[in-house]
Amino acid sequence: MTTILKIALDAVFGCRHSHVTRPFTLRRKTYEVCLDCGREIPYSLVTMSQMKGSSFSGKVSVAETAKAGAL
Repeated sequence: MTTILKIALDAVFGCRHSHVTRPFTLRRKTYEVCLDCGREIPYSLVTMSQMKGSSFSGKVSVAETAKAGAL
């Protein structure tokens, strides 16, 4: 898929968050990170699933994700 087409589709439909990290807790937040767009997706340790309808501040860098995964 060309980059321009991918950007256009993401702008219209958004990211599907189909490639995420394992859940981890950092700074009192438990979340997964989308490997495609970088968005933090809140994760519930009670239901062991993603929490729908809520979000954190937004995106994190790949370096932060790798660093947190190594902890």
